Amino acid sequence: VEGYRAYAGWALPKKKTFANQNLQDDVDAETIYNMLEYEIVPAYYSFDDNGVPVEWISHIKNTMVKVAPEFTMKRQLDDYYNKYYSGLFERNKYLIANNFEKAKELSAWKKRITEEWDNIEVLNYSFEMPDGNIYHSGHDYKAEIALDIKNIPKENVGVEFIVTHMSKKGRHEFVNSQEFSLVSCKGGKCLYRVKLIPEKAGAFSYGIRIYPRHEDLPHKQDFYLLRWID
Repeated sequence: VEGYRAYAGWALPKKKTFANQNLQDDVDAETIYNMLEYEIVPAYYSFDDNGVPVEWISHIKNTMVKVAPEFTMKRQLDDYYNKYYSGLFERNKYLIANNFEKAKELSAWKKRITEEWDNIEVLNYSFEMPDGNIYHSGHDYKAEIALDIKNIPKENVGVEFIVTHMSKKGRHEFVNSQEFSLVSCKGGKCLYRVKLIPEKAGAFSYGIRIYPRHEDLPHKQDFYLLRWID
């Protein structure tokens, strides 16, 4: 939660308990009432022998020391540098070293994978899909897929399980993704498995997709190849 620091205030949990907003509002309201009754009000009205609300003043001090410095232009510039500019600068140095050696290797790899990508064959796959796509929290749902990746190295193929739910506007909204684990691979024929354990119950849709992997790809968007299985 942005701006929250322990012992410098209070905050609702960022993670939702229910997909239904009305139910979530009830949980949040109950959480707020409990905070007020058992933490905030006692801290405000708890005085020492000198009539000073020590715990409450401690929260005020912590807010000034721990929270206020996070809302400055320096913090914003530090974020830009640490999250973006520094990483891009280091990646640029890495790619252009030794007369662009790594850049050339990555370009050649992309060309080779592009030529081989459509040759990947789905041998079979299975998923324990619940009735009506109604998932139960805590229950594990297993999926398995067998591929013939032909001449592509096994470390260059990733398989991913995507979970979405339908918004009120009728659009699929991303919920979660989970990587398949490579169980075995021989002669290009590879078996992948995953176990999905939903944190929340509800109606969800799923998809399985294959994508290229390489240690020098900064993110999936850096290479356009993608193949949906279901």
